[in-house]
Amino acid sequence: SHVFMNVLRRSGPHMSEEARRILRRADAALVETWGLYRGAVWGPVPSMDARGKWLGATYPSLALEQPKAFGHLKSDADRIGDLAHASRDWVIRDVARNFPRIGDELLARADPESRALWLWQNHIEAFEWAERRMQVLAQTGRPRLCNRYQCVANEEFDKTDTDLGAFLAVLSALYKDHDFSGLDVIPVIDWDLDEAGKRLEFTLHVSVSRPLTFEQSFNDQGELDEAPLRKPTYWRCRYNLASGKTDLICDRGSQSLRHESANAFAEHVLGQTEPPVAIEAPAFEMERLADVDALPHIDGLSEWRIRELQLVHADNRTEAYVISSPTDAWAAACRLTQEARGELGQFIVVAAKVEALFQTGLGASKRSQKSITCELFQDGRAQMQKDGLRHRQIRDALAEVLSRDA
Repeated sequence: SHVFMNVLRRSGPHMSEEARRILRRADAALVETWGLYRGAVWGPVPSMDARGKWLGATYPSLALEQPKAFGHLKSDADRIGDLAHASRDWVIRDVARNFPRIGDELLARADPESRALWLWQNHIEAFEWAERRMQVLAQTGRPRLCNRYQCVANEEFDKTDTDLGAFLAVLSALYKDHDFSGLDVIPVIDWDLDEAGKRLEFTLHVSVSRPLTFEQSFNDQGELDEAPLRKPTYWRCRYNLASGKTDLICDRGSQSLRHESANAFAEHVLGQTEPPVAIEAPAFEMERLADVDALPHIDGLSEWRIRELQLVHADNRTEAYVISSPTDAWAAACRLTQEARGELGQFIVVAAKVEALFQTGLGASKRSQKSITCELFQDGRAQMQKDGLRHRQIRDALAEVLSRDA
């Protein structure tokens, strides 16, 4: 059976890592409901201690005999999995605050997989709100994917989708000039609230239709044919009412399109005569790496280690050092500068390599561990050699800690 599973993974249809994780870890009743909804035929879902064996027996049947259910489960899990891990707990808390009628029941779920699956099954509106929130905030720490502007603060700002006609017309025209897309533009508005229900931030999401490819426009007989639209472009702009800070993110489009659409957003949505002022992306607060105990917990993580720090002198950028250590480069850097931990005198941390150790099982003589390294830069970049689920968890968790407001 073990050999068969390995061959199946290499040669046949494979289930995403997210689907495996949700089926293995989510509450049994939720997994049963998910399977019924997608028409999957499997035996009773057991408790957690027997779940791995159940999944190993169920997987071949799904992959080889139930392709329709198999495909649906993978597709669902690709969305649910983004929310279903510990580094996204901040989104779950935001959902509970913005949707108070479901908050207590959502937070009562014991693990991230169960919280995300329950939300998707029972409150799709709140799930889609969380999904949009992640799609915006996950990219604000990546300078190349986000443009930042300073607009005029307005704590009394209010807007509904019926007020967006002038802006949508401009955005549609911009995309038509850019690549002949933008025939349809569909807006969605999200508000972020504080614990008292006061509005803090406004986010406008716009789905912008894309043109058909040349090949998709013809049928098998070589005649022009109707075909479904390609995946739309998503244009998103987030405005802080108290500070006026505005983050703009879009999947496609030139820098000039982004700047022109930001101007239109300020004029037609915010109602401001002052054009937005472009600002630099926020830098990471690298000093927060000094306290590894404050770094976020990720399921399966056994230890964070600071393996390397790159230092430069604040007044003389040519005076630079690379401090390496197998366990704690921060302690080694403090010995060099003779400063207390968390302080480096006249030196600034411009880059760091952070190692995450995960326990993967028991080896012959000791616990086996998997090591994943993330390289962080002061300008807000986070680089990894791979882009697997664990790698995304680590990168996003570190970026969130280093870039959040104190």
